[in-house]
Amino acid sequence: MVELHGGHDRPRIYDRESLERWLDTLPPDQQKQKAIIVAARAALRVVPMIEQVAPQSQAQQFGRLAAAVFWATALARNVGICPTRADAYRAAATVLGVTANTPTAVRSIKAARAATHAATAANADAAPAAAASAAASAAAAAIADADAIWRSISADVTALEAGRTPVDLASDPLWPQGAPAWAQERWRLLRELLAEAHWRPWLDWYQRRLDGVELSEEVELLFATLPVAPQVKDPAEQNALLAQEIARLMAPPDTRSTSRQDEQQPRYDFFLSYSNKNDAFALFVDDVLRKAGFRVFAQWRDIPVGSNFVHEMNEGLSRSERLVALLSPDYVESKHAISELASAYNDDADGRSRKIVPLIIAPVEPPPLYRQVVWLQIFALSRDDAVKAILAAVGFEGHVKPEAPWPSAQTLDAITRESDEWYHVAPDAHGVMRRRPAASARDLRKTEGFDANELYAQMRREIEKIREHVCEFRGGGNFSFSERLKKRLQVLASATPEDFRSCEPLALDDALKDLLRVLSLEERDGALPPGDEIGPFTVDLHGHYQLLAVLFPSLRQYRKQGARRRFKPPPPEVLAAFPVIPDVAEKADDIIDKDFARDLAATGEAIRSASEAPLGSADEAREAAADAHLRAAAQVTPLWNWLSNPREKFEKLGAVVKDLPEVIEKYDKTYERLAKAKPYIQWLLSWWF
Repeated sequence: MVELHGGHDRPRIYDRESLERWLDTLPPDQQKQKAIIVAARAALRVVPMIEQVAPQSQAQQFGRLAAAVFWATALARNVGICPTRADAYRAAATVLGVTANTPTAVRSIKAARAATHAATAANADAAPAAAASAAASAAAAAIADADAIWRSISADVTALEAGRTPVDLASDPLWPQGAPAWAQERWRLLRELLAEAHWRPWLDWYQRRLDGVELSEEVELLFATLPVAPQVKDPAEQNALLAQEIARLMAPPDTRSTSRQDEQQPRYDFFLSYSNKNDAFALFVDDVLRKAGFRVFAQWRDIPVGSNFVHEMNEGLSRSERLVALLSPDYVESKHAISELASAYNDDADGRSRKIVPLIIAPVEPPPLYRQVVWLQIFALSRDDAVKAILAAVGFEGHVKPEAPWPSAQTLDAITRESDEWYHVAPDAHGVMRRRPAASARDLRKTEGFDANELYAQMRREIEKIREHVCEFRGGGNFSFSERLKKRLQVLASATPEDFRSCEPLALDDALKDLLRVLSLEERDGALPPGDEIGPFTVDLHGHYQLLAVLFPSLRQYRKQGARRRFKPPPPEVLAAFPVIPDVAEKADDIIDKDFARDLAATGEAIRSASEAPLGSADEAREAAADAHLRAAAQVTPLWNWLSNPREKFEKLGAVVKDLPEVIEKYDKTYERLAKAKPYIQWLLSWWF
């Protein structure tokens, strides 16, 4: 039966008969494989329901039942993916024999048995449509919310109608619209029941089905073809052999053992080396790697309470193929972490075996011995980009969806907090990023004997007098002040708006320093007329420079910023990436306010001027460049902070924004357009810290 949805023919499969009718409309050369995949995915959705039989079963009986159900559904799925692989079918009889003797009250077991039957029936050309629809019906009967199963089957059918191949569909997440609450709860309970370590291969296998993640074909096929029947061996022994074979297949080609019983086969793919102060990053990286099917040694999970820490860490290192190092300032200060890194480095000093997977999670300079290692920065990336970078670093082709929170925003938040009082950026009620008034003395200093608004107004009037004197000079002869002095005064006048609340202290501070620097150069070069008022005016400007730190107390911190002392001009290829930022900001007027975009453009001009046409001595040029890049840090970091993790930021701050999904989509697109600026942003963050 087909119903019309939104003006399009979309199959609405609602029971066994409607599914069978749809399958019967397919060409014979398509029907078999599509029937198997639909049946297998239906059965997979109710696998967690087997936890219902646990209270009525002995532990060993339940373990064998769980192994049989996992194996049956894995078989059905692999038959659908590789219908020509005859070796995948030889386990069918054994699996069917085991599931046939299980309690009939557990309908999820019936669904697994029916899916396996659908696979073998289709392979024998025995009415695949009827067999597949029976399996789907058994899955729907396994739960009270049968409509959820039929809705997901309808989504699978729709995907196939739209051109999705059965192989592609088999690799899609099981629940296209998200798993219902009952499925999530049953899966949680089943994981608790199968908490013993030997179940990890199967738990990871099923989680990959939920997430839509694939390992290599030979590894996935292993779950249906391992030649050990559930009734022959205990599940613990069977699963241990499965884990050992997976480890052999996933090892680098030149390290694979030819013997499945090789006692020296490492137990772990990766040893996670990190500082305890970076737990959040460690949890995220661990989640990404485990979701991809890797075995990870992590001290919080693999070191028993009361054991010898050093001994257990040494054991973990010796039984791990590679080491993932999460480099940060805390890591460098940790003797244990550096010792772990040294151990891996000594085993692979030339890097040919890629023993070390080096990830930088916070701005830091690697220790001297390890600077020849190519480190990958992940701290300034979005969640999705961080996942891609981690998987690429370990050589995994595919995508996973980790559940752990992405803590990169902690680094960006730290910089944003430091700069908020100089240049405060935040989204408004429509999600548009705007410059907000920075913290100042306007509401804080009246009780101390002066009015900040009046002091600011006085300073502004005196700056205007100086500008008029220089730009409209009427002295004797043909004398005229230099164009560079006039230009700097114009910039200063623009940085002192009439409304104190609109003043951007960082821009005003930079403009005033630039003007004082030019005046010093003009005096040195004899370009100022002797006895002119410009002398007293210069003294006044120095007084205004001191006054700014009173009006805006945070400028004291800015002027003392340690980053200025550490400043080294960025490499040309890094500097070349900055213009992308103001260019994107100008075009993204739906999420970036025009005033903010103009500020970014002005910062770009300041960076260009400092690098191409420096004023004064080398020290003065260096200071001007440092100021320009500090200004960029104060502006770009909060913008990048919001664009790289918008959903988490909005949720964390509880910000109320109209049309939030649409706003987040715009943020994501702007983040992608800023990708070419990543080299500059990462340099900026590394320098700042």
